[in-house]
Amino acid sequence: MLRFKVSVPAVLLGSPIPGSENPFLASPIASAIVEVEFMECANPSLNTRGLEALKGALESFWSRLVEGMGLRLCSTLTLIGLEGVGRAPLGGLYASLTSLTLYTLHKFHGDTARVLDVIETASLVDLVETDVSWRIALEALRYSALTGKLVAYRGPLEVYEFEGVGGARVAVGDYVDGVRSSISRDTLGFNVYGALVHLMGEAVLEASLRIKEGSGLDNVVRAFKPIHDGVTLTVYNLKPKGGECLWSPGTPWAFDEICLVS
Repeated sequence: MLRFKVSVPAVLLGSPIPGSENPFLASPIASAIVEVEFMECANPSLNTRGLEALKGALESFWSRLVEGMGLRLCSTLTLIGLEGVGRAPLGGLYASLTSLTLYTLHKFHGDTARVLDVIETASLVDLVETDVSWRIALEALRYSALTGKLVAYRGPLEVYEFEGVGGARVAVGDYVDGVRSSISRDTLGFNVYGALVHLMGEAVLEASLRIKEGSGLDNVVRAFKPIHDGVTLTVYNLKPKGGECLWSPGTPWAFDEICLVS
């Protein structure tokens, strides 16, 4: 049995727009203490402890993973505790644990996996019907989890790691899943849809530039939060919670409520 301390991230800016390939700003907001164990078995399965809310999603991921790799392994994944938050964002925790599972599996076989290798494999294991915009959001979370850094991520060839920038201080609130987009390129028309995608993408890029130039992460998120909120409301009809809180995308079609702590 191996014990790890892994970063748990959240998307602080960027809302998935179906069919788009915008960047996301993802930051560690907590750490999880996790134990992982593997054993050979005839009927591969995953046993989770302390992870009731993610049990089904993690079991499905493990089932697809071992089937795709032709492995006869059972695994036990135990959440020992959290540091930094009282409650973890489910999207960020899923990204952390699936990444950790793949990393540890490589270690179990005596291999060393690069960050991008883990992300690529995890994306292949995730449900194939996942929209590209949600896939990028989840990859951004995984990259932040594996590196423990604030990142601006649009893809494996378009990622920027911020050095010397600490994670955001946040509290985690509500969780919603099963949301669906209320707009599309067809309903809005090419030009309006393109303008919406451009607005969200440029906001993340400008926010990233300001952080790179020395602006505080919290202040930058607050400055661009109205755009993030507006796009999320337009696309998913999720009303802003008000104050310092925003809807943070996690696993496909689900959002965690993330609230900045002053």
